[in-house]
Amino acid sequence: MLVMHLEESGFRVLAAATCREARDLGRLRPLHLVLLDYQLPDGNGLEALRDLRALRPDLPVIIMSGISDPRVAAGARAGGAAGFLAKPLRAADLDRTVREALSGSAGWMADQSGS
Repeated sequence: MLVMHLEESGFRVLAAATCREARDLGRLRPLHLVLLDYQLPDGNGLEALRDLRALRPDLPVIIMSGISDPRVAAGARAGGAAGFLAKPLRAADLDRTVREALSGSAGWMADQSGS
């Protein structure tokens, strides 16, 4: 659904299901932004974030997570992520955070529940 939404919003999307696939795409493709889930089958998004930042320090990465733990958002920020989105994602929050990351603005919103 995420890929479909982004494509309908006019973005060209490449999808990766694992940390390894994300790293490979980071090495092999000219990416402009990465949306990275925290929980992946072969590791966590913070590990992949570290590897992607080493490959491409200028590449904006947004971490997404369904884990309600402020340490995940703090780890994303400390690791150089451009933003953090808590799941379930709201389309408006996703769109805003993606556009902010692409423009170089901060996209930090660890809690979208309004609290």
